Amino acid sequence: MIFNKASKYQNKIAIRDVTGQYSYHDILTKAQVLSSKISKQLNGKTGERVLFLCPNDASYVVTIWAIWMSGQIAVPLSPQHPQSLVEYYCTDTNSSLLVTSSQYEQHLSKLSKQVNLFVLDEDLFVNNKSLVGTTAKFYNDAMILYTSGTTGKPKGVVLTQKHFNSS
Repeated sequence: MIFNKASKYQNKIAIRDVTGQYSYHDILTKAQVLSSKISKQLNGKTGERVLFLCPNDASYVVTIWAIWMSGQIAVPLSPQHPQSLVEYYCTDTNSSLLVTSSQYEQHLSKLSKQVNLFVLDEDLFVNNKSLVGTTAKFYNDAMILYTSGTTGKPKGVVLTQKHFNSS
């Protein structure tokens, strides 16, 4: 799986963004910490749909990996989505949780009546010794991407872990 490959190259730089550079080890560690928090938010359940909206930086990768590590299905959002489309995705996927950064908290505040809103904070990414393993399996559903067809509402396409681990 992707996490095994990341472990193999743990000392190599995985991401460079405006906040700095992160090795695969850094990303894995931060994702494991967040994964534990997501599992707590969902009372240990797996297979739940989790919406997420993060900036285009390391937090995006950390969040999607954490969602997968906790055995959930990621539903990515874009800050360019109109509110009505975000509400549609939330309803259509019957999502249990929405993970976001403080940057988008106000933009998503209306959804807090429909779905539990979990806002990432800087303290969340402090290294933690009690790390959890991944519950993601090769054939588990991994992500729902919405297509933008020419007729009707966008349709969700389910991708499995196998799709991300084919290379």
